[in-house]
Amino acid sequence: MKAPFFIFLGLSCLTPVGGLTAQTPAPLHVLKIAAGPSGAEAKGAFVLSEERASFNRAADREVIVVFQWDGVPGPHKLEARWRSPDGGFTSTSVIDYVASTRRFGAYWSMAVAPTMQLGTWSIEATVDGQPAGRLSFEITDAAVTPGVAPRRPWTQQELYEALRRVYVQLNRVTSDGREMEPVAGVLTQPGHWLTGVQGIDAVAQLTAAFPDGRTAAVTSVIALNRSAGWALLPAGADVGEPARAVADPPKIGDRAYAMQASAGGSRVLLEGQITGLAGGGTPGSGWMVNFFNGIGTSGAPVMNEYGELLGFLGGPPAPEVHRMRGIASADFGNSRVIPLSAIPAPPSAAPASLADLRARGQLLEPLQGDAHVLSGGFAPAIERGTTIRPQNQREEFSVREKELVAFVTWAPRTPLKGQTAFHFFDAHNRVVASSKPAKINFRKNDLVLSSAKVPVFQQPGTYRAEIHLDGKPAWRGYVRITP
Repeated sequence: MKAPFFIFLGLSCLTPVGGLTAQTPAPLHVLKIAAGPSGAEAKGAFVLSEERASFNRAADREVIVVFQWDGVPGPHKLEARWRSPDGGFTSTSVIDYVASTRRFGAYWSMAVAPTMQLGTWSIEATVDGQPAGRLSFEITDAAVTPGVAPRRPWTQQELYEALRRVYVQLNRVTSDGREMEPVAGVLTQPGHWLTGVQGIDAVAQLTAAFPDGRTAAVTSVIALNRSAGWALLPAGADVGEPARAVADPPKIGDRAYAMQASAGGSRVLLEGQITGLAGGGTPGSGWMVNFFNGIGTSGAPVMNEYGELLGFLGGPPAPEVHRMRGIASADFGNSRVIPLSAIPAPPSAAPASLADLRARGQLLEPLQGDAHVLSGGFAPAIERGTTIRPQNQREEFSVREKELVAFVTWAPRTPLKGQTAFHFFDAHNRVVASSKPAKINFRKNDLVLSSAKVPVFQQPGTYRAEIHLDGKPAWRGYVRITP
C-alpha cells in the first residue's frame, strides 16, 4: 500500500485564526469526499481523472480518495484508516500538516490487488481527532461502469476575471448633488443587466459603468419586483458575454465568490460559503452567503467555484440615505443571494421610466431636505424629562409589544419652516399608518426631536417609516416586526 501523499487544496489567502485548544476543537466542515482510480495535480489541487464508487480488482491498480475540508488555518493532525469488508482496519496513516488557509485537504491511495477481499471497503478520516468524513466503495470482479469526470475548481485569478467581465458599477447621486456609495449589477444576457431594487431607489441620478469602459445614464427599467428585490435594466448595447448560469443549485457549505468595489474603481475578490436558504427556504428566495474577507457590494454577481453564476447580492433594505452608509453594502455576516432562476424572461413591453415608476410608488422618491436631519430611528417610547430622548433605541420589535415610536432629530443648516408628517409603509409600499401634520419653525442649528407613536403592526415583516417635509421625504428608516 502506498504511503499517502498530502497536498494543499485551497487557493485563497485568508487571515489565520488562532487560539485552538484541546478543550475547544476548531470548527471543521467536510466539503467533499470522492474516490477514483487515478488523478493528478492541477493548479494547486489534486483532481481525480474520474469519480466512482466501484473498482475492479483485476483492472484497477489503486483507489484514491480525496478529502476537502473547511476549517481553521494552522497545524493539524490528519489521520486516515482503511477498513476491509470484514470490519477490520487494514492500515492507518497519520501526518502532521500545516494549513495556510481555511480550505485544505488530503488524498490517500490504496493499492488494488487481484487477491484482495471482495466487498464494501471504507476509509475514515479525522482532523485533530474530530471525525472528518467517511467514504465507502466496492471492490468487485464485475465490470465497472465508467465514472463521472469531476469538474476542476477555477483558480482565484480565473474567478476574478470572470466576475469582472460581468460586473456593472452603478454610480448614484442624491437630489442635492452628493455622491453616494456605488452599487453593482450583473450582465445576464446581451443588452440586459440585473441589480437590486434598493440600488435604484431614492436617488436623483444613476450612471452605469459597464465592463467595456462605456458609461450610460440609467433612465428606465425593463422590469422589477420590489418584494423579490430585483430590477432588470437595459444595457443599451451588447457590452460583453454574460456569465453562464449555474446548472444545479448550491448546497450548504459550497464555496461562493463575489466582488467588493469602491467609488475609486478598485475591485476585490471575496470568498465565502453558502450558509443557508433565504426566505425560509421558499422556492426562488435564494441563499445566504457568508464572506470570509469582506461584505460584498449590493448587486454584485455571485459565482460558484466553477465560474457559474448563482445570482447577485440582494443586500438589506436601504437604511437612511442621509447617513450615506450601508445601502451599497450588505451587513457584515450573512448576505442574501438572489438567484437567476427567480428572474422571469424580459417582457416585450417598452421599458418604464424611473419617473413613472416613482409616480406609481414602485420606486422610492429621493430624499429632499435630509441635510437638515441629524439622525433618526425607532424606540418603544420617548423619555420626556430634563432632556427629551428615545428610550432603548432599536430596529426590531415583536408583535407582542404594544407601541413603537419613529423619531427624527433635526439640526437645520438654515432656518427651516414647513409642515411635517410621518408615514409608515409595508413591504408593498402601501401606507399603513400616518401621523397628523405638524408645523415646524426651526432656527439654524436648533436640535429638535420630532416623533410619531403607532401601535406595533401585527403582521411580521419589514416596514418603512418616512418623515415628509412639505410633502417630500426628508428621512426614512426601516423597522422589523417579528412574531
